[in-house]
Amino acid sequence: MDGDIESNHSGVVSGVLIQLLNPKGWVASLTVFTQFINPANDYVSQVATIISVMVGIGVLCMLVWAYFGTMLQKLLQSPKQMRVINGCLGGSLAIVAVMMLGQAG
Repeated sequence: MDGDIESNHSGVVSGVLIQLLNPKGWVASLTVFTQFINPANDYVSQVATIISVMVGIGVLCMLVWAYFGTMLQKLLQSPKQMRVINGCLGGSLAIVAVMMLGQAG
C-alpha cells in the first residue's frame, strides 16, 4: 500500500516539474501576455482575465483529452484493434507530413 502512495506522489511531483520546465508552456505564456497586456489599462485585471481564460481553455482541453482517451481505451481491447488504430494514426501523420512538405515547396 505504501508503495502505491509513494509511486503516486512521485508521479505528481514529476508531472509538476515537467510543467514548470516545459519551454513550450513558457513561450506560449509569454506570447499571450505580451500580445494582450495594454499598459494603459489596469494590469491586475488584465492578468487575471488572461489567466482565467488560459486555465479555462486548459481544463476544457484536458477534459476532452481524457474523454477521448477513455473512448480510445475501449477500442484497444485486442492487439488487432491496436494495430488498426496505430495504422490510422500513422497514416494520418504521414498525410499531414506530405501536406506540410507540399506547402513548403
